[in-house]
Amino acid sequence: MSYTDRLKCLGLTTLKLRRLRLDLILCYKIVFSMVAINFSDIFEFSHVSKRRGHAYKLFKSHSNFSYFNYTPITRLLFKDR
Repeated sequence: MSYTDRLKCLGLTTLKLRRLRLDLILCYKIVFSMVAINFSDIFEFSHVSKRRGHAYKLFKSHSNFSYFNYTPITRLLFKDR
């Protein structure tokens, strides 16, 4: 039985989609201070006044913390396009 057939049988999504979903949830929690991770250690808000849609456009902070190079946040910020 192939990977996609097993996922379909179990009603699951792919590992890639599950990771992306959890990374986005973690990002949301960091932005709105729902976890004990300092927002400014990882992100910066855009300083451009013309934003389409919302005021939460994020950029990677210029942090010296190498710890964040090995976290799910890195997957989210540097995902393959």
